Amino acid sequence: MLELENIILSIITLFLLILVLKKSNQIKNLISESKKHYSLLDAINIPIFYKDINGQFVGCNRAFDISFKDLKKQAIDDLKEFRGACVKECELTYDNDIKKLTIVNFTNYFDGSVGILFDVSQMKSDKMAILNKKESLELAFKGSREGYWEWDVKSNALLLSKRAKEILGYEEDEKAPDNIVNWINLVESYDMAKTNEALSMHIRGESEFIDIEHRLKTSFKDLWVNFRGKGVYGANNKIVKVYGTLRDISSQRGELIKIKKQRDLFMTFMDNLPALSFIKDKQGRYIYVNSFFKKLLGFKEWKNRTAQEIFDKKISEHIAESDREAFYEGKHKHKEYITNEEGIKFFFETYKFPVESEKERVLCGFGLDVTQERIFQDRTELYSKIFDSTNEAILLTDEKGITVDVNSTFQEITGFNESEIVGKNPSIRQSGKHNKKFYTQMWRDLLTKGVWAGEMFNKYKNGTIHSELMNISAIKNKRGEITNFVAILQSKEHQKLVESRLKKMAHYDTLTNLPNKTLFIDRLNHATQRADRSKSMLGIILVDIDCFKDTSAIQEESISDIILSEIAKRLVYVVRNSDTVARLEKDKFAIMLEKIGQFSDISHIANKIISEVKIPISAKNKKEYTVGIGLGVSIYPNQAKSKKELLEFANSAMCEAKSSGKDCYKIYGNLDC
Repeated sequence: MLELENIILSIITLFLLILVLKKSNQIKNLISESKKHYSLLDAINIPIFYKDINGQFVGCNRAFDISFKDLKKQAIDDLKEFRGACVKECELTYDNDIKKLTIVNFTNYFDGSVGILFDVSQMKSDKMAILNKKESLELAFKGSREGYWEWDVKSNALLLSKRAKEILGYEEDEKAPDNIVNWINLVESYDMAKTNEALSMHIRGESEFIDIEHRLKTSFKDLWVNFRGKGVYGANNKIVKVYGTLRDISSQRGELIKIKKQRDLFMTFMDNLPALSFIKDKQGRYIYVNSFFKKLLGFKEWKNRTAQEIFDKKISEHIAESDREAFYEGKHKHKEYITNEEGIKFFFETYKFPVESEKERVLCGFGLDVTQERIFQDRTELYSKIFDSTNEAILLTDEKGITVDVNSTFQEITGFNESEIVGKNPSIRQSGKHNKKFYTQMWRDLLTKGVWAGEMFNKYKNGTIHSELMNISAIKNKRGEITNFVAILQSKEHQKLVESRLKKMAHYDTLTNLPNKTLFIDRLNHATQRADRSKSMLGIILVDIDCFKDTSAIQEESISDIILSEIAKRLVYVVRNSDTVARLEKDKFAIMLEKIGQFSDISHIANKIISEVKIPISAKNKKEYTVGIGLGVSIYPNQAKSKKELLEFANSAMCEAKSSGKDCYKIYGNLDC
């Protein structure tokens, strides 16, 4: 009988240990959010393994590794059939190829299950092996620092072990709660209802275990305990006795509360951050966005959606590319823009970085709103372009009159380069033709009126003295304090040069230096008049560069310029010096041929143009580009009777050539190439 009682006690102890291990695993899962690779069960010298909710093996404790070593994979395969709560016997091959009869106790936990292995190979043949196993379990139980309790349901008597009394703050010989009612009275009022409900449900058979965390009223510390137990059924199929454990979880609970407070504080910080903040999974779906991001998105649904599902194609493609660079190339800093629901564009400087979690790799990031900085930068660049492209010479000084900047026109007119004038007083250009009274009056006007205008003689770098029309203004801040002076000067010689350039720009293409459309039409007027007087033929060839738009769309602007410039040179090379080659539009040219003797002359020139243009064009990137052309020809006065008809007929013929294919020409009225 004594042996039977010992066996029953061992089995009960085994169940209690399962409860201990189960709850320990729950605490482990909670704490693992902030402490990776932390295991509460490594200290227990019993093989334990874990499976996820799909039944896949996900880990084990150190005792499991030691037990199987090189045969661990085989053991995992042997255990793969175990799922759900069960207790089974099986034969496993342990280290050194020793086969042992093993009891596997498999128990569900939050998001998976845990299995505990017990070597019972000697249990059936040797009573001492059972006793030794019982002793090992009792030692493991003691090592877990759990208190033990027994509850007689009929009498409500409660028995507490020495360790249970220690947890409650009682000495071993002190009187502690000796019935379940006294125990309930120790529970804090906040937790009393759930504790009563947990006990009642188990007594009614509605729960497998008692498992409740609650606070206790003590005078020595804030005490949180984990109260667990399992009932034993009597003859009437009702629970007559409950055996359980008591664990002090104050430190773990305090740690969890601390972690929660830190997390809540961090989330509050992130939500109030005046910048984009977000987390995405590896597929680019948003897991988290902060309040700033939500406000920008407006009413758009974002949870578990990708950028492609939230933003337009151009924005989402740019975001996807920067995500890829952050994930796989280690590039963290990016320039991005996002439009809100009203279509307003916001520019952000984003920082993205991948983070490894226990289950997956995620992309975290935040973005600083640099919209105003971008606007300021764009304006600054615009002002800089205006500053350097204006035809007037500009000199800028600080409030003390020291030069801080000059534009390119100033350098061109005076001969002084930027390094020779910046940081110095403009007086280095004084000609000596003005006395002290002149400069005194100039400064008086600047300081009192804020402006001075007049003629001034100044010296250029080559030593020559020139008359300049000078306009100087004082620049003030919001407080009315002078911060800078700006001088705008005009040289008569330079003004004439500018006027000459402007006149040329009005009649010539800046890239190819060919006559533009305006000059071509003017020359065509005169050419038709000459043709009328001399009774000669005048020919027009309109040239369209086939597929040039596609070429320029995929190449740099500088490459396009090289192609256009080279085509212009080849067209000039083909015709006579007396003929006119003009650029009408980006990819359209016109050739005017005067005093044509016969139609075959135009055909000869058209074929020659096609042959020249077909030759590959070499660019600075060491690549060669080949373009085709379509030519349209009309003749005055044989076909066209006016300048307008001449151009319209040539354009019509050019369209016919384009529709026929590349490298082709058409003469109006004659559709054969």
